[in-house]
Amino acid sequence: TDPYYPQNNKALNHYLKAQYYLTQLDSTRWKDIIKYFELSISLDPKFSKPMIGLCHCYTWLSSIGQVDSVTARKKIDTLIEELLELSPEISDIYQLKADKEFWLEWKVLQSLYNLKRSLELKPNNSTALVMKGLVHASLGNIECAFQSLFQAEKIDPFSENVKYCIGLLYHYAGDSQKARDYIQANLEVSPNWLAPYLTLVEIMCSTGEVDEIPPFIEKNKNVPGFESMVPVFMGLYAGKKANQDEARHRLKEISQIL
Repeated sequence: TDPYYPQNNKALNHYLKAQYYLTQLDSTRWKDIIKYFELSISLDPKFSKPMIGLCHCYTWLSSIGQVDSVTARKKIDTLIEELLELSPEISDIYQLKADKEFWLEWKVLQSLYNLKRSLELKPNNSTALVMKGLVHASLGNIECAFQSLFQAEKIDPFSENVKYCIGLLYHYAGDSQKARDYIQANLEVSPNWLAPYLTLVEIMCSTGEVDEIPPFIEKNKNVPGFESMVPVFMGLYAGKKANQDEARHRLKEISQIL
């Protein structure tokens, strides 16, 4: 890990503000997150944490289509080069490489290699363990995936995404009740993150509970950014109700948003 402590209090304050917004996973605040991380870096270029946070931010924003993936990759590559110049022994550097390789480049085995390096440097890196679980899940190694995710949850039970990832894995494994329980628990930690809402709607569709979707939308309509997902939810609802005209209308809405 990087033992460096910021020498500029404003740099620390900007970093803490950006990190707080990032862990909320509120897509409507993405410009603020970037702004505060960049301000922190400009005030103290030796402070590694805002660089790490900014990399996570660009990976997340690219995965949800908020930032172009090519732009995100270039930004992340530049930041990783700067981090390596500060110290090649920072665990998060190799996790960041793994994130980029998995989410933006689909180099799954290379991603797993860098996660191994990250965890050698810091065995209790819970975010690296979450990523390791997702990589193993993508390779069909379900037992290894659960093992990594439960280990991450034990280290950091209030992580912004670990319970969701466990719930997602249960969803794909066909255990809808455990999936719901974990995803609902994650929403208590990160109520502004939109991915869990989408997965809950998918579960409603797969379990034949589609009539729960309209009241679910009404209940959560004030969540930041939720409105942008409504055409997707209603498209799924219309499709399951065999309402072809409504489904086509919703697909047109989605294509206009994208």
